[in-house]
Amino acid sequence: MLGGLARRATLLKNLQNQGGPVLAVDSGDLFFDQTTAEADVKKVLTKARLIAQAYKKMGIVAVNVGDRDLSQGVDFLKQEAAQGLPLISANLVDAVQRRPIFPPSVIREVSGVRIALVGLLRSPLPPAIEKSLAGKAVIEDPMEAARKAVAELKGKADLIILLSDLGWDQDIGIAKDIAGIQFILGGHEGRATTGPFRQGETFIVQSYQKGMYAGVLALPLDKPGSLFQDEGRITRIQEELNELDRRNRDLQGAKERNPHLDIRPAIKGIKQQKDKLQKELKEAQKTVAQGNRFRWTLEPISSSLDEDAEVRSLIEATGIKKD
Repeated sequence: MLGGLARRATLLKNLQNQGGPVLAVDSGDLFFDQTTAEADVKKVLTKARLIAQAYKKMGIVAVNVGDRDLSQGVDFLKQEAAQGLPLISANLVDAVQRRPIFPPSVIREVSGVRIALVGLLRSPLPPAIEKSLAGKAVIEDPMEAARKAVAELKGKADLIILLSDLGWDQDIGIAKDIAGIQFILGGHEGRATTGPFRQGETFIVQSYQKGMYAGVLALPLDKPGSLFQDEGRITRIQEELNELDRRNRDLQGAKERNPHLDIRPAIKGIKQQKDKLQKELKEAQKTVAQGNRFRWTLEPISSSLDEDAEVRSLIEATGIKKD
């Protein structure tokens, strides 16, 4: 994580330098991992505070609380929120008052469009993390919390994005049952989704694990109020068509080398796949032209990126080696 933290800051600056507004967010499980409970607590908290400090310098606008973020209790998160870290959670509530500990959502206006970011974490918690809450906080049902948050945002936001630490299956359930969420930026499992999964009018993505990639959701809002269409789908279909053409050439080459080889069934299968994809391509080109276009990409946090000097100095000051 720390090895890519300074490079993540550089990637964010590169995106900001391309022009246009950028909202940087995190879907959760930011501070701790599964082995935290058995680790050196002092070192673990030093690393977590470093990450929080770096995120504040990077200008992150919303950080969803994930279940692993609670492995050192809720007091750590409260301290970081008090120092300016923009934590959100719609279903992490005080055990006594049953009120949200952090804001359920945050709204940012970008080019006249009000974008709401809502946070959710899964329930029930693993026993070890549940124990760390020590009766100070409880997790309410994510579905009910999502339904309440969306209802409260009606008329206040033009676009709702859910920052989710629920996992893939629960993300799909939320999208099925609750209308009004345009995008779910999922986490917890850390799947690498090169293309979004569509459930109704909601698109679901994840951006892999351990900070190895940054997901970039480009949203040129040309037609306010229109449904969103995946511009990247055209590119992915074309790539599939190119791969089928390559397989076809390979088969033809094999036939030339061995005239007795029967490639007709394989060629027929390729043609059927191409016909299907070409129909999908035409439909995708038609629908993209009718709505708001968006594109989802995974940007690698690779060694080719320079380390941001300010974030690197924060890391060096802790004395913690990069991992």
